[in-house]
Amino acid sequence: MVVIVAMIATTCIFGCTKISPSEDFLDSYDEAVDIINNKLPHEVILYGEDIYFRETFQYRRVDNITNDLLNYDKRRYRRQIIIVNELNSAAVLTDEHCKVIKDGLYNNSLDFYYFGANQAHIQMFIDYAIISSFPPNEDLSICVALTERTQVRWNGVWTKRDAQITANIEEEPGYGILRQIAHCIKTNY
Repeated sequence: MVVIVAMIATTCIFGCTKISPSEDFLDSYDEAVDIINNKLPHEVILYGEDIYFRETFQYRRVDNITNDLLNYDKRRYRRQIIIVNELNSAAVLTDEHCKVIKDGLYNNSLDFYYFGANQAHIQMFIDYAIISSFPPNEDLSICVALTERTQVRWNGVWTKRDAQITANIEEEPGYGILRQIAHCIKTNY
């Protein structure tokens, strides 16, 4: 068990570190960014607490989730992804925000990622039928995303254990999120 934990920690620590100084070398973090921003472009919207991403990652930070977000440029982006992040501080989440997220999910025009453990907000997601149940206690994430052309709910994209293992690695939460987003995107094309 200790060996497995050490291997996971080593992968987390060194998995997104560049081994080569070459401009042509893309590590797994860069590859995820390239898929999301260039190869299969998706518009990523971040609401709530900021997340440290590499400078090359293009996303839009918003102060409100409104129906206007759902009118993204479909000629430029294949889909839209809304990330609500409250891992370290509470975000304001309203009924209107939940209605917009629900509409986007039911119209199959967006993927939704939630990072945090605010029980009141998770209950709102359940009340609006965005998700059907609470995630396991150790999970700090929920995602509802198109995977293999089917809308699927994922738990465990980010867990309390991940947060503990990588507490001093600034870019690890962003990498974990983008790795999952890129994985889902790749399964659809």
